[in-house]
Amino acid sequence: MEKVDSFIYLGSVTDPRGGCDLDIQNRINKAQAIFSQLRRHFRNWQEISMKTKISVYKAAVRSILFSAFETWPLKALHLHDLEVFDHRCLQKILKIQYSDRISNVDVRKTAVKSNPPPRLSVNRRS
Repeated sequence: MEKVDSFIYLGSVTDPRGGCDLDIQNRINKAQAIFSQLRRHFRNWQEISMKTKISVYKAAVRSILFSAFETWPLKALHLHDLEVFDHRCLQKILKIQYSDRISNVDVRKTAVKSNPPPRLSVNRRS
């Protein structure tokens, strides 16, 4: 048998230390690839409502991003990385530029009025 440092099992990256750094980065990369494909379609679908676009985003991208997150020993840095990626996607869907100077709270309120994102908690022992 070949010795490896990490491997993918059921879609999650497993490493010998039991950390989740590689798995979170892998999830962000997968979600980014899906979001890039969706963005191409969103540009062409002017007649689709923002609510529908956000629903598709939640179903297609967030489901990949947060799949099995309850098993991760999250640290504050991990939580930050996930939230930054999620927030940037929402800004792109809502066509909000960085120069618009809209707060993160306002972007989230606009994007997820009726369906808030999952609440993530930080493992305090880390």
